[in-house]
Amino acid sequence: MIYKKIFIYICFFLFSSNILAEEILMKCKNNFYTYVSGSEGPIIYSANIKSKEKKKVRKYCPLEVNDTNNHMFVELKDINLIINSYKAICNAGTVIYTNGNKLTGTEIVDFRNSSYSADVIMNGKKYSVNEKCKIK
Repeated sequence: MIYKKIFIYICFFLFSSNILAEEILMKCKNNFYTYVSGSEGPIIYSANIKSKEKKKVRKYCPLEVNDTNNHMFVELKDINLIINSYKAICNAGTVIYTNGNKLTGTEIVDFRNSSYSADVIMNGKKYSVNEKCKIK
């Protein structure tokens, strides 16, 4: 009888924790962005559409170069990611890509307003992007 109660509690816990998870997929011009919220907090993933990456290949706005992103980045410095109210703000002090490009600036992925924006300086030139995206 005690085992039956323990089994019921375990099943209840597993099903209730799955109900709390949330996933939103947003498609922009060049990238997919996925918002995943669970018991550990929200995480944003990104994938490039043109290179046909899987949708959850890497975390958006990585804080350091690692095995999942070393094909893209040589150096990441002073990176700050803020996720609040379905909006991710990535402030980058210095990003050096494997192709030699250097970037500094801010990107915003907004799932509530279905938009992506960026104000960055790449290789000494200022770029601004504002685009509407679609929730899938």
